Amino acid sequence: MCTSQIIHPAQFSLCFVRQPVASFSGTHAGVVSFGGANPRLHASPMVFAMATGHGSTTRFKVRARKMYLGENGGGSGAESMMYDVTLTVNKLDLEEETLNGKEEFNFDSGTTDTYFTNGLSDEFRRVWREVTKREYTNDELELSDAELRKLPTVFLQMIPHKGGVGNEFVADDPRAAPGLAGKVYVGLPN
Repeated sequence: MCTSQIIHPAQFSLCFVRQPVASFSGTHAGVVSFGGANPRLHASPMVFAMATGHGSTTRFKVRARKMYLGENGGGSGAESMMYDVTLTVNKLDLEEETLNGKEEFNFDSGTTDTYFTNGLSDEFRRVWREVTKREYTNDELELSDAELRKLPTVFLQMIPHKGGVGNEFVADDPRAAPGLAGKVYVGLPN
């Protein structure tokens, strides 16, 4: 579309939404905006992760810096990490190379699955067991609503984009930026 001069600049953005229920006939998951972003859809300022690769090989791959498990449901995601003073997060003891693996993280709005590298399995399972008092499994579980809400939330701290996209959020205090891990890890906040 960029080559055909339909969009400019050569950017797109994904704006995800959380639905209270899912349907076999489909569930609204968000919006894809071509040519940039639509700020009318934002509940908080945008932050950007650095894409890896070069040119068309970039795909949608990003590198993660840290991984955390939020206890007792972990709230509703990144905003909980920033504003919920009662939230306990547990950092997984992983080197960046182990966390990312050679394939790195692939973000794709066409799937609801997230796959992690095999190298982090032991540490993830150890922290999961510590937080939930049960073994992690990929098998089907029967849980009450209350038990489901208490499962940990997985937080990934991404390596940030180095600027230049034009509308990124900038703050002197990283703890002021919604969605960043500044409250948990001030040394490398986003």
